Amino acid sequence: MSKFLISVLILFFIISHPYFTYSQSEKNTLELIDSLEVLLKKATNKAKLYYELSELYASNFPEKSLEYGKKALKTAIEKNNKKQQANAYCSIGYYYYDVASYDEAMIQYQKALKIDLELKNDTSIATDYNLIGTVYEAKSEYDKALEYYHKSLKINKKIDNKPVLAHNYSNIAMIYYNWGKYEDAIEHNLIAIKIDSTLNKLNSLAIGYNNIGLCYFSTNEHDKAIEYFKAALEISKKIGDEKHIGPFLNNIGLVYYRWKKYEKAVEYFQKAIDVSEKYGNVRDAVIFSLNIGSVYSYKWKNYEKAFDYFEKCEQVCIENNYTRNLSTVYLSYYKTYLFQKNYKKSLEYHELYTATKDSIFNQDSRETLEKFRAKYETEKKEQQIVLLEKDKELKDVTIKKRNTVIYAISFGFVLILILGIIILRAYKQKHKAYELINEQKNQILEKNEELNQQNEEIVTQRDEILIQKNLLEEKNTQITSSIKYAKRIQNAILPPEEWVTKSLSEHFILFIPKDIVSGDFYWATTIKNKIVIAAVDCTGHVVPGGFMSMLGIAFLNEIVNKDNTLNANEILNKLRTYTINSLHQTGKEGEAPDGMDMSLCIVNKKEMALQYSGANNPLWIIRDNELIETKADKMPIGIFRESKGSFTNHNIDLKVNDVIYLFSDGYVDQFGGEKDRKLGKSNFQKLLTDINDQAMKNQKKFLNNYFKSWRGSNKQIDDVLVIGVRI
Repeated sequence: MSKFLISVLILFFIISHPYFTYSQSEKNTLELIDSLEVLLKKATNKAKLYYELSELYASNFPEKSLEYGKKALKTAIEKNNKKQQANAYCSIGYYYYDVASYDEAMIQYQKALKIDLELKNDTSIATDYNLIGTVYEAKSEYDKALEYYHKSLKINKKIDNKPVLAHNYSNIAMIYYNWGKYEDAIEHNLIAIKIDSTLNKLNSLAIGYNNIGLCYFSTNEHDKAIEYFKAALEISKKIGDEKHIGPFLNNIGLVYYRWKKYEKAVEYFQKAIDVSEKYGNVRDAVIFSLNIGSVYSYKWKNYEKAFDYFEKCEQVCIENNYTRNLSTVYLSYYKTYLFQKNYKKSLEYHELYTATKDSIFNQDSRETLEKFRAKYETEKKEQQIVLLEKDKELKDVTIKKRNTVIYAISFGFVLILILGIIILRAYKQKHKAYELINEQKNQILEKNEELNQQNEEIVTQRDEILIQKNLLEEKNTQITSSIKYAKRIQNAILPPEEWVTKSLSEHFILFIPKDIVSGDFYWATTIKNKIVIAAVDCTGHVVPGGFMSMLGIAFLNEIVNKDNTLNANEILNKLRTYTINSLHQTGKEGEAPDGMDMSLCIVNKKEMALQYSGANNPLWIIRDNELIETKADKMPIGIFRESKGSFTNHNIDLKVNDVIYLFSDGYVDQFGGEKDRKLGKSNFQKLLTDINDQAMKNQKKFLNNYFKSWRGSNKQIDDVLVIGVRI
């Protein structure tokens, strides 16, 4: 259950982003803002003051920060001050980064970089590279982020900019942490700490110690982790920075949780809550409260107390519109009700969890739409202004013509002749224009006729497509019905559950086909006082896999019925011969490598002995919470160029309470989890070791639920078969 709980508990990673320092007290910041506002009224270089105000407003008033950033940019452009323009672009980029508009932040940082490259300002160029790296990091494009962090690092080394070098190393350490390369992350954090120690930057030192603690926490070196967390805490207390110690206290609590010292863990979670509430860090307080609620739920089974914490967090999230945190609250509800087996309430909160996640996506979409709408309105107004200006020009021209006529009449009869010539010329031009318009009209009519013909062709093609679509849907329905009927046939030839239960007593069979018909199958029979059981993985899915599975079941029944004295490896040898002959396999290049992977056991409970033979699939036995692996031969049931001949027969002595596990590769190879990776062999072994002492039916239920949770929204990539038998 420990992994289940850790998926709910929140682990803080405080990373020192470029030029990140703890801000001044709110009172001092406001006083400085007031001073700058006064200077602004008299200043000549307003761009610089606008930029400084934007920076001061950034922490607590982001909208004001954006407002002053845009003012700084406008003033700098008017004054043609390139340096101030670059600063303004960076300030505007900070705002978009903070509100997670990463594409817009990247645009602003790139504009700043272009100017600084023109000015050849190494310090500013290094800053720009670092900022671009943070955007790539936020978008999880870690390769690009690392590239730009190293560009910044190279320049700062060249100009010996030590204060910023520490930030470079911290940011690079974060990339390695996200990749799971904890030794590299620790190495770069230690370099940052060494620089910060030289400069006596205690705030940054606290962050560095905390980051190293998190690396050790991730590698389960908890003694070292708590040592660094406490060091970070002591430094912050020493410099009087109580406002930011909440995450450090929370991380110490997580170590005590890992040590199963739950009272101590809750004590530190509560301290983190108290500090956060004291200084108005409401969002942090919600996260720490969820941690306490999770301990009450999963470890102490005090669901009433757990729900008290969840309800409080839910209320705070709703009042403050913390949609992302509200999604986590609903996830905690869902998992707690699932743990209680209250499936109705669990489903209800899972739907709420999904709905809040969808609302986050929709909110992001609405913000994007508003940006496009604002851009459209701006362009529309600009077009209206252009039209008004043209209208004014036309009116001016009309007035001038009128004056010209008046002047012409006043000149008298002499100018009438000139006017007649002008009129005649105008008439000729008008006639030419009329002929041109008439010609264009005829061309338009011809084009219109062509479009009508094309439209008729499109309608005809659409009707044909609809007919083909209906035919395809009908064929698809027929094929699906046939495959479902094939599934009934496949299920009918599998060993009946009643027989398996009677023969194997305490066992489970977790069987999750990827599609309607499965390429995996299980098989069992009895030979005198012995039980033969196999887990088989055929090549292919759906119909091809189904045919192979039915072929395999038929061959196994025939082999064992002909000779019930065979050893486990002899059964595999004969099955391979039957398969090769049936599929007419010759081993020629380009021939389909159809076959099976399998593990087969013959269990003699009376003599407490077991025979095992495997084709690519191993046998695991857990005895006294220790997993013992018997490896399979690296060749399939089928034609194989590197075949070594006979399969190996393994004889194993059994003990009471040994648990035997046979399985295909579908469970291990499934993609999922937070990093969308394969579950992997070692994680699967850890799961089985943790649950092997539970009842077999509970093991099946746990493995099924864990598989669904791990897979999440990903597609199932293969058939899943896991068999467990307790001796």
